[in-house]
Amino acid sequence: MKLFPHRHTTLTLCSLGLLLILLGVHGCGGGDGGGDVVVDDTGSGNNNGDDLPKPFQPRNNDTGVTLCGGNLFNTATCPLANFPGQDGDHGRDANTDTNLGGDGHLGFSFTKLDAAGNTLASDANSWACVRDEVTGLIWEAKTDDWGIHDGRIGFAWGDHSATSCATLTACNTDTLIAAVNSEALCGYNGWRLPKMEELQSITDYGQVSPEPLLDTDYFPHYRNAGGTIQTYWSSSLRFNSLYAWNFNAANSAVIFGSVASYLGVRLVLGGTSPGGTLIQQTGQTCNAAFPATTPNERYIDQRNGTVTDKQTGLMWTRCPQGYTFSDNASPADWSDDTCTQTDTVKFTWQAALQQTGILNAAGYAGHQDWRVPNIKELYPLAEHSCIGNLMNKLVFPSTISAAYWSSTPTGDNEVWSFETFYGYLTPSAKTLTRQVLWVRDAD
Repeated sequence: MKLFPHRHTTLTLCSLGLLLILLGVHGCGGGDGGGDVVVDDTGSGNNNGDDLPKPFQPRNNDTGVTLCGGNLFNTATCPLANFPGQDGDHGRDANTDTNLGGDGHLGFSFTKLDAAGNTLASDANSWACVRDEVTGLIWEAKTDDWGIHDGRIGFAWGDHSATSCATLTACNTDTLIAAVNSEALCGYNGWRLPKMEELQSITDYGQVSPEPLLDTDYFPHYRNAGGTIQTYWSSSLRFNSLYAWNFNAANSAVIFGSVASYLGVRLVLGGTSPGGTLIQQTGQTCNAAFPATTPNERYIDQRNGTVTDKQTGLMWTRCPQGYTFSDNASPADWSDDTCTQTDTVKFTWQAALQQTGILNAAGYAGHQDWRVPNIKELYPLAEHSCIGNLMNKLVFPSTISAAYWSSTPTGDNEVWSFETFYGYLTPSAKTLTRQVLWVRDAD
């Protein structure tokens, strides 16, 4: 049996370098886990060295969206001159080197694994796990045999409501995780509940309801016992121990629910984000007892109005459009940095896309490849340990409780936005006005 090595990256100003960090085996907790790990890469376990999960890299799955949105509909061929820089204009899905298919829809790339962790052909009829070749994460495959991996079964979050999985009718996620780790599914220990952005990472926004927003060739058995597309638990509690965040695979709704509710679970292996601190700021209430999802240590302050996210490899403007950044002379101190409103701060979606050309023509922070983020780039900025404003307000000092545009059109002629007061992902009419943060791929 092999214990799974969690990995993350460190980022310098000019380049990305992989740093192998061995983190802990998940016990029975509802969160990410911790402790020491022993890694067997000698080939003496169930897997040989070549089949070990790939090192985590700051690479993100694309959204699966390749069509562009215009004034009315989201069915146009990209690009659209009057709606420039949309999701469908860039990324793995738009790149002919990475969107050939055969191992997933467009830019997605998955590999099926058997119960021992061995690689299977893409057309295999039975598999136990799915390895995401873009993110390096390994996912539990669901079954329809009423065993412990059956996709129809719901679980209470953490140690709530149930103490046994003997009948699979009153089971919780702690007990499930312990059982799957004891089983050494696909030859590995360290299975855990996924973070919200990890659940979102396998979401295919190019699918249209009523189909699930998943590649069902790799992730079948997605309905609950009542026949409805599953909602899946994440590892994040919402501010207190009564509610936890979950993700609906039918429409990508990000919501929170009672920990006593019975929802779907899809366990995951690998990946991590830098641990660290988050300091509550005016306008938000944060619970220091819960792990921060966007700790200060996750970001590198470039001292020019931008930060680099070590978890994703993306560079962000610290202020939304319409604000001017000021670094108030204390390089080691985030708290004296400010964003001051100097211009219009809310835009229709078309106007937000068109503002990108102005920003790039000016060469903001020395770069000319800024864009409106897609929804998978935008949502990982959510700070799930807070309420009132789900953002790290030291890193992004002017962010108020507001909605922010993404570049991702929905399947219903709207556009995805991130609403920071409740932390929801919201389909928005293109004529509404929203704020916008800018992103680019870090050098």
